[in-house]
Amino acid sequence: MEITVTASVQFFIWQTCHRSIPVKAVLAHRGVNVSSDCPFCHNEDETILHYLFHCSRSIGVWQGCGFPNPNSLCISVDVDNIAKVIHKIVKDIGILAPLIMWNIWCTRNKLVFDNIHSDMHATVATIFSQLHLAHKAFGTDSYSHSKDGELAAWG
Repeated sequence: MEITVTASVQFFIWQTCHRSIPVKAVLAHRGVNVSSDCPFCHNEDETILHYLFHCSRSIGVWQGCGFPNPNSLCISVDVDNIAKVIHKIVKDIGILAPLIMWNIWCTRNKLVFDNIHSDMHATVATIFSQLHLAHKAFGTDSYSHSKDGELAAWG
């Protein structure tokens, strides 16, 4: 499957599929002395799946983008294989999926590194602004993957 997004989003999705984005659970697993608590909800370990789909903050962003239950996007997928989860979601909802995930990650980093609590509605507005810009820049259908895009591909 091919999607057309910016290089920074492509790299983030690649890192996510390879379980190399530095969420707290990954850092703790690698021996870094850090609490693995989610920086938003503090109720679960901050794993990749938790942060992108299960955290109350992330669920709110997905809901704001029109997906009432982001966890339903992962049904029938081996959730231990994050690459399959990402592939299914991008196949099902197109370019919007990586933009949502990228912005969830950016708001997480603002909180962790700068102690800035981003407004969820502003995050959703940013996502739709980026979607509009991607549509204009790449000529992609706003809600489906580009059939002729060559910037990022999963096979």
